[in-house]
Amino acid sequence: MALSKASKKGQRLSTLDTTYSVLGNVLGFVRIHVWVKYPLLLFLAVIAWSIHIASIVTPATLSVQNVAVQVSRMTIVPKFDFTNYDFVSPLGVGDLSGTNYSEYCYRGPNDLVERVATAVGAQGQVLPTIPPALNASWSLNFWGPSLQCSNVEGQEREDIWANVWDYLDNGTRCRDSYGYLAWAPTAQTSVPFVNQNDSMVLQSNSLSIDIPAAAYVAVIPSMFSNSVDMPTHTLPGGCALWSPNRDESYNQALSNTKGTVSTWFNSSTLLQCHFLNTSFIATFNYTDGSQSIDISQAASSESRPFEPVACVTGPIALSVGGNDWEQAGINMENTSCSTLNLENKQCKFDPGLVRLLAYQSIADIFGKLVQGSVGLGEHTLPYPEVTYNSNIAQTVLLDTNELSFIQTWSPNSGFLDLATLSDESSGTSYVGLSDVKNFTSRGPLAKAWEDLFQNITVSLLSEQYLQ
Repeated sequence: MALSKASKKGQRLSTLDTTYSVLGNVLGFVRIHVWVKYPLLLFLAVIAWSIHIASIVTPATLSVQNVAVQVSRMTIVPKFDFTNYDFVSPLGVGDLSGTNYSEYCYRGPNDLVERVATAVGAQGQVLPTIPPALNASWSLNFWGPSLQCSNVEGQEREDIWANVWDYLDNGTRCRDSYGYLAWAPTAQTSVPFVNQNDSMVLQSNSLSIDIPAAAYVAVIPSMFSNSVDMPTHTLPGGCALWSPNRDESYNQALSNTKGTVSTWFNSSTLLQCHFLNTSFIATFNYTDGSQSIDISQAASSESRPFEPVACVTGPIALSVGGNDWEQAGINMENTSCSTLNLENKQCKFDPGLVRLLAYQSIADIFGKLVQGSVGLGEHTLPYPEVTYNSNIAQTVLLDTNELSFIQTWSPNSGFLDLATLSDESSGTSYVGLSDVKNFTSRGPLAKAWEDLFQNITVSLLSEQYLQ
């Protein structure tokens, strides 16, 4: 092209030299008077040089990244349905031997609720719910059961500790040495031990009936940390409360006066937890199937306690007879006659009662997880061992500040087991088999109870028949 331009008319040698050498000498571009005559050659020269420069210095960079596109659409999401009989075990007719064939009595939570609660208790986390899409988010506003725990104070606290003292002030019972007690109060009393067939026993009910639903828990580390040295053997800490031991002034013995109750239980924890009907806001987020849930509760002043019921009024049961066949037949033929109430009336339906039954089943299954006792069970001398008469060992609640002593407890020099001996024996060949206890706390017991109950409630969404 340069030769073509030069042949049209005579050119100076310096001009021809510039046009031919510019591809190898960038200084050729400074001879502007040459390129004014040949702009097309200038354009080609610039392109030729740009190719080399672009291979070293990128003239422009295009950044590409994923941007989450949020699309809002109407769809069905999992939501709570507490007006659902599936929360409770089938309510059977309450009085088969009498004449009241419209009374149906509560028999406990459904297996579905129990299965969810057991899984959450072991994991300590909300179970995954199936979202409507792999990536989705939604919020739910709903009323549901919650748990609120606080310290027992005043005379009730004194009464409960005095009741525990009276139970342990016995040569046989003191060997139970309970470090953990949990029970549901009754309409008659809130103390843990009651007289049954002339024997003091721990209340075994997991749900309060006809009073505001509640649960109590007592944690007594001194039952594990203390001991009573006898002439021939050693007794666990509970036996320090037995009068003869106090009189003989053995190790850790106390004065034979009930005035020391507060002193003995001074380092103990005593909580009362109330089940409430509470307003929740739950936000569910799913990213590539990974679940994240943010839950908040309304102010506690808006929450209300609920009272579990023993029996309700339902349709007259024709299958087992009854004294009013005519009325039963009329009710069965009346398509608008639905019966559920507490007033012994036919054709009156209270949907709030279905909700109450669902609430009390959730409170009941939580009670079944935590109710009972944990002690040293020292009935076979001279070696006590931790004895669980509670399902709490199947939950994460043992991983709390107050209950850490149960997991970390090990026999002292008077109560040695094989693992402890293997760990303490010098030169043993089996150190790797020693029972080393590792413990990571989940925080205070009261908060752990509240969080676990909330996780159980929210996890019910994982069961499709409870939605």
